[in-house]
Amino acid sequence: MALPSDLQDLISSANTHSTHSLQHHEKFQALHSSLNEEDVQPGKVWLDYVGLLNSVGYEHLDLSIHQEVLRKCTLYSRKLRDISNHRLRTGHDPLQILPESRFRTIIRNIHASGMKPSIHDYNFVLEQFAAVGHHKGAMQVFEELTKHSIPQQRSFGFCLQAIAHRLSITINPSKRPPLLVQARAMMSELMGNMQKYSVPFSNINLDFTMRILKETSDLAGFESLLKQGYGIDMAYPDRPALELSGAPSVFGADSVPVEPVQFSVSTLNAVVDMYGSAGNISRMVQAFEVLAVPLPAAQQHFFSSFEDDDDFGVASKSSTASFTPHAQPNSKTLKIMLKHLAKADHFQLMRHYILVALELDRAVDRQTRVNVVTSRGYHHVPSPHFAVDKAMFAACVTKSGVAKRSAFMRWLEARLRVIIRKKKNDLEFYKNHARGAWRRNKLPSGTPPSEKSGSNALSTSELKPVQIYFRGHRWRVFNVEDKVSFHHGPPPRPPPSKPLNLYIHNRHLEKTIKELEGLRERLERIKARKHDRVKDRLGRRVWGRKDIYLSNGGDRRGRVSRQRWREIVNYKPREMDAKDARSAEMAAYQGT
Repeated sequence: MALPSDLQDLISSANTHSTHSLQHHEKFQALHSSLNEEDVQPGKVWLDYVGLLNSVGYEHLDLSIHQEVLRKCTLYSRKLRDISNHRLRTGHDPLQILPESRFRTIIRNIHASGMKPSIHDYNFVLEQFAAVGHHKGAMQVFEELTKHSIPQQRSFGFCLQAIAHRLSITINPSKRPPLLVQARAMMSELMGNMQKYSVPFSNINLDFTMRILKETSDLAGFESLLKQGYGIDMAYPDRPALELSGAPSVFGADSVPVEPVQFSVSTLNAVVDMYGSAGNISRMVQAFEVLAVPLPAAQQHFFSSFEDDDDFGVASKSSTASFTPHAQPNSKTLKIMLKHLAKADHFQLMRHYILVALELDRAVDRQTRVNVVTSRGYHHVPSPHFAVDKAMFAACVTKSGVAKRSAFMRWLEARLRVIIRKKKNDLEFYKNHARGAWRRNKLPSGTPPSEKSGSNALSTSELKPVQIYFRGHRWRVFNVEDKVSFHHGPPPRPPPSKPLNLYIHNRHLEKTIKELEGLRERLERIKARKHDRVKDRLGRRVWGRKDIYLSNGGDRRGRVSRQRWREIVNYKPREMDAKDARSAEMAAYQGT
């Protein structure tokens, strides 16, 4: 018996609806399992998300699903940074790894569903763009953010990080000027928005801004921000800036507010690099000497014979400050110093700061050895913050060869031999200590003990604060709280410290020794080539019957015979070939 046609259509539509519901449920379960999986591939999450969208549509999905997919459809920002750096080293475009189209699709779907992305969603996208230096995309996302919500300090920080990272990437010199103009315009726009929304500078945002000003060579803005943000006047770096004593701000009354921030080593490096790039070597040396090793109780050495009502300037309201803002230099600080000194042909200062680097390297290593021997475990020992390597002396070696400074090359070669010998002793010490630790703890020979600690970053409360005394100055291993500071408010928290990993430390020492030996061999070749050229030039004068200077001849020139010149320069005897042998035989035959 045949069913009525309307009943057949009803049954058919019910079967179709149940089939679609089953498909929707399967796709939803697939996306749910992908989002809950820990090490899921971002591509799998995106495929499941697109499949669910094609099945049910974006309007039927909850906001939390879009937000979860937004965070799971890409790699972590640290992983993106590592991959982008690798692509830069291999000559590939780092922006290709950024799933920008996925972010735009998800944000568009949220808006089309009648919902609104949160400020954290926008900050996540900005963080991904900052990791690879996509400054244009970051500013576009920031403009969209300002249309829907009020930006936070993190929002400005990610935008500034994207600009600073983009300026640090190597680029064709012809494309550099337009990029600098664009970076200045973007930074000005961000400063205007910070003033508009009354968002104060944070420590990291101020560091990024200093880096941008350094890359764009804006010296006036750089020094103004130093005064306003850190209370440092480079004209008088050993005492508080007038901005902290009640004088009008260099930015005016409507400037961006600045919270009390901590002077960091990255800012110290930016200051040193700024003045070195500008060719102001005296100001660079002054900044390093005062900001790396501050003068204690500097205010006690100043006094004014003028009364408070004298019109000779602004009187300081506080004379109790004991320390200027300062930071402990690291390896990069000395690399920047020596690079700019080599560029400026300051060989005397290069000698001085090479000795500073060597003595600081020995002081840090001695303290590390003491910590390793006396500590109960490597996870209680802080990783050393300073060590000499090839990059620190490469510019000095190159400049000495170009300038033909034989005395400096001999001196530097002797220093390199001492460094290599001490580094080999350090490597032997840490290897022996690691073998003893492995035997005591019954660990496999390839496993570093510090990996058992389960912690990659320790707070300074877990690590014993130590101080290194270097030439009468106190070099701080960790930032110890000052009794008196130029800044008001609660003192900033010190940054986390990494524990020592002997396995990685030994591998780094092996690499450093190999690179230093290669640099020493290169210096020897440069020195030998220079000596050969001098011998050849003077030899041509001797063979041309011209006078030359000799070290034992006083200030007068004199002629030297060819035989005497051979004895002086100690030429190696040249082996005669067949043609020379026949010529000698013919000369001897003709003589007889």
